[in-house]
Amino acid sequence: MKKFLFVMLSALFAVNVAAQSDFDRNGTLSNGITWSYTFDKMTLTISGQGNITNFGWNEAPWLTEVLFEEVETKKNPITGKVTETITYYYLRDYVNHLVISQGINSIGTNSFANMINIESATLSSSITSIGDNAFLGCTNLKLNWNNINENINISG
Repeated sequence: MKKFLFVMLSALFAVNVAAQSDFDRNGTLSNGITWSYTFDKMTLTISGQGNITNFGWNEAPWLTEVLFEEVETKKNPITGKVTETITYYYLRDYVNHLVISQGINSIGTNSFANMINIESATLSSSITSIGDNAFLGCTNLKLNWNNINENINISG
């Protein structure tokens, strides 16, 4: 009986871990800069050599990436008509920590705008400029300025 219980709990734990990693995401910008999101740490990391490009409003890939969706089906008891409502849950709402790695030189316009749940951001010393509205609406954000470039140019 103990062995059976152990096997069942082990299987349950393995399924839980696998399901959690299903929410991890990553991608590459057109200029080769890479981004990765780790769900269990709620961390978005930007890496590579060069600049995070400027984006239009809500265009950065980590702002538009859907983590999961929920479909609700309702049937009208009078007409019998069935309607579906789909709710999308975006990655931007599940980021608490942002890491900009060494080698990134600038943060483009609107890059992280309205990521309201970001609590901390670690910026590398290689960053020399931050574009307009890069962190607009990030009301809970506390930047880690350790080792930051003292000649940084901040727009907006």
